[in-house]
Amino acid sequence: MIGRLRGIVAEVGEEEMLIDVGGVGYVVRCGSKTLGRLPAVGAFQPGTVIVLADFADPATAGGITFDTVGILDPDAAESQGTDGVRRARAFGGYSGWGGGQLEGEIDSDAWIDATPIADDVFTDDPEGLWRTVLERTGGSYRLMATAPEDPLRN
Repeated sequence: MIGRLRGIVAEVGEEEMLIDVGGVGYVVRCGSKTLGRLPAVGAFQPGTVIVLADFADPATAGGITFDTVGILDPDAAESQGTDGVRRARAFGGYSGWGGGQLEGEIDSDAWIDATPIADDVFTDDPEGLWRTVLERTGGSYRLMATAPEDPLRN
């Protein structure tokens, strides 16, 4: 069951990738076989797809991102089925960053560190996800969530 195609693979490391879901970045840890299927960093490839799923048994995932959410390995799904998958969503497109770019952005506080929940990945309101996560993060981020999309029109 795939709801819609949203999000991009933003960066690929040795043991993980960063997936941008509506402006919220998720670090997905996965095996070299899965990572080896991704295009080179720096390339944008709209035909690339990754499927994240909510697993009843996280040990059956191709790699866990957080809690019970991880990568649905297409080879395993084909040979073993998807009985343990509670829900899944495919994300289309891939855009890589240069080496060290993410680390530099994190070091300069260009990212907001928020705790993910499964409903973020499977939201029915991807356009509202950014505001939802900011509100949940609290503090001054809650105020950011109320800012207009275009501050010039405030």
